[in-house]
Amino acid sequence: MAAKPIIVWRFRDGKRGHESQTQGLLQALRRLLPIKPRDITVASGFLYSLNIVFMRPFPSDGLPNPDLLIGAGHGTHLPLLAGARAWGGRTVVLMKPTLPIRWFDLCVVPAHDGVAPRGNVFTTQGVLNPMEHRPGGRSETGLLLIGGPSRHHGWDEDGLFEQIDTIMAREPEITWIATTSRRTPRSTAHALINRKSKNLHPILCSNTPNGWIAKQLGQARTVWVTEDSVSMIYEALTSGAPTGILSVPRRAVSRLSLGVDRLVANGLVATFPAWHDNAVSLHPLGEPSPGKAFPSELSSGKFNEAARCARWIVDRWFANR
Repeated sequence: MAAKPIIVWRFRDGKRGHESQTQGLLQALRRLLPIKPRDITVASGFLYSLNIVFMRPFPSDGLPNPDLLIGAGHGTHLPLLAGARAWGGRTVVLMKPTLPIRWFDLCVVPAHDGVAPRGNVFTTQGVLNPMEHRPGGRSETGLLLIGGPSRHHGWDEDGLFEQIDTIMAREPEITWIATTSRRTPRSTAHALINRKSKNLHPILCSNTPNGWIAKQLGQARTVWVTEDSVSMIYEALTSGAPTGILSVPRRAVSRLSLGVDRLVANGLVATFPAWHDNAVSLHPLGEPSPGKAFPSELSSGKFNEAARCARWIVDRWFANR
């Protein structure tokens, strides 16, 4: 007899980063047990949240009663709680909520948010993402993911291209695919597109289709990411590709930069200076390299925070399903 699927209400605020997190958790849950997800779109604004909270009953639009209600983004929190109050189910919020943590059944919180451990807090390294490591041969391509200045990081265009040139010169057998982000300065994007190198293939992010980066991460033998692109660092790690960090100036020490430092200290990523000095190697395990072998956790695809979170949920709430 087929197992009864878990009904999951997924609250969506339309923000790409938030929806990537909930999608990552849904995919990880689906690999463990049958689920039937249903999307609920939330609007922004105080009046919308107030209306949702005091509406009797919470509008379900004929949806089956939920076993799980998940959401990422502050705008999803009140609708999520109101839905659980009206129709039952356990609440899972991704990232540190602004509402009291005790109101939720589970809060999935990145370590850099500094939330003290407790029974309903699941601490992760970085935010969840939908990447999945797929064992098998990788192509002879490398991936360069270029971000841009942010609240936490400045920008050094000349220094960035010096690093990229060094990487390509040391590993000329690799075809390097480089892309930008929405934060990449126009001058950097222009310099990248006009760079002349046989083993460099640049493409602007505006010219890439949906799912392009995920596909490239799944194929690349090596990935380099600028330090400001924190979410991309964690996606590269989850893909199972050996991952290096391209240095950009830090404006100040922040929770995000400390999270990256933790990855470096744990041997999960390599900094450019360490790679440059042959202190570490970004070659997958089993390949000859002049530097220190890369940790097995990375090359074996064991870094997957969405999978670890999904396992916690299933073991504690749905072990008998």
